[in-house]
Formats: sequence, C-alpha cells, structure tokens
Amino acid sequence: MDNRKNAQIEIDLGAIMHLLFTKLPVIVITSAIFLLANLLYVNAKYAPYYTSSTKLYVMPKSSTGNLNSDLQAGATLTKDYVELIQSREVTEAVSARLSMKNTVGGYISPSAIRGMIRVSVADNTRVITIYITDFDPFRACDIANCVREEAAKHITNVMDAEAVNVVDEASIPMAKSGPNPKRNAILGGIFGAFLAIAAVIIFNLADDTIKNAGDIQKYLEISALGVIPLAEGVKRNKKHRFLNIGRRR
Repeated sequence: MDNRKNAQIEIDLGAIMHLLFTKLPVIVITSAIFLLANLLYVNAKYAPYYTSSTKLYVMPKSSTGNLNSDLQAGATLTKDYVELIQSREVTEAVSARLSMKNTVGGYISPSAIRGMIRVSVADNTRVITIYITDFDPFRACDIANCVREEAAKHITNVMDAEAVNVVDEASIPMAKSGPNPKRNAILGGIFGAFLAIAAVIIFNLADDTIKNAGDIQKYLEISALGVIPLAEGVKRNKKHRFLNIGRRR
C-alpha cells in the first residue's frame, strides 16, 4: 500500500515538472514582465539617495585602566549613545546650524534630521559610527559633520565623558547608496516566476476535465474501450480531442 502511494507521489511530481516544462515560455514571459515593471516603478518612484558617515571615539571618565572591563562597560552604553545622538537637543542644534548656513534644500526640521540618522557601535569598541542618508550628497556630508559635533558636546555633558574624539570626518559620498535597480528588478523577476508557477499548478489541479484515455482510467477507474482518431482536416481543440465510451454519472 505504501509503495503504491509513493509511486503515485512520484508520478504526480513528474507530471508537475513536465507541466512546468511545457509552460516554460509563459513562466519566462511573466517573469520578464514583472522584472521590467519593477525596474520602471523603482526608477520612477524613488530618487537616488546617498549616505555619508563619520566616527567618534568616546572615552569615559570612569576608566578602570582595564581595557576589557572598559570595553564591556562601553558595550552596555550602546543604546545610550544612540538615544543621545538622536535626541531633540542634538537635532534642534543641527537644524539651527543648517539654517544659518543656508543649506541646499532650505530649512530642515529636527524630526527630518532624526529620520536621516542611523547609529551603530562596533562590537567590543567605543567607536560610534553616525550615518546620514539624504538625496543630496553634499548636504548629507554637511549634516553628518554637524551631527557629530553636536553629539560630541551632548555626550560629554550628559555622560560626563572624559573626551569624545573624532575618528573620521564625514566625506562627500561619490556613489549613491540606493535604490538598487538591478536587485529590485531581479526580485521582481523572481516574484513573477513564482507567481506564474503557482498559477500554472493551481489551474492544473483545478482542471478535472478528461483529456486522454489515461485520464479515464485514472479518474473514473474504468478502461477505455477505444479511441477514435480525428479525421484529416479536423481542427484539434478541446471539443474534438477524442471520443471516449462512457460518461460520469
């Protein structure tokens, strides 16, 4: 009994693979359509953006002299650094400085600046990296340096740090950080292919029409007495595939 079930599963999988092979042009065309549509949508919807980064090194005043202990203590302050750098005091100060500089694009609100900021702290270090993402590479660099300077003041005041030193100043990004049209297009093509494969399999499983003599024995569990071939010149379609003896009651 188990052998027959296993054989039936193998036959079904083989039939599905054969079906997908016969429908390969449809799958490829659908994948290409989704690939092109996603590429056009991303290019039309999203403007290029750039990311500039700058780094700080924080030296706590309460240093134990033991490097490992200091690093472990610094690791626990990661969330504190992130909150301080993205705090209202820092973003408001940066917004005011940019307004005085007449930065490209005009006034930038503190909330908008907060949305541009991303902060990370390298494992087992006291080095803080500040990332600024903006649609203008020059403004991204300017904002990154302003955020670093204001964040250094705020961290020193709030955490009573001994020193907050500059590791790397921000530089003007020469290449855009996103969006990635090639990646998005490939993802769209993969989605289109999966969608086409799913549709082919579902429609095939939902189709219970008799197509050949083998289906008669498979679904009706009766043997076909004979198959009448099409006469010459008769168009082969769904209505004239073959004539079978017997009907489903």
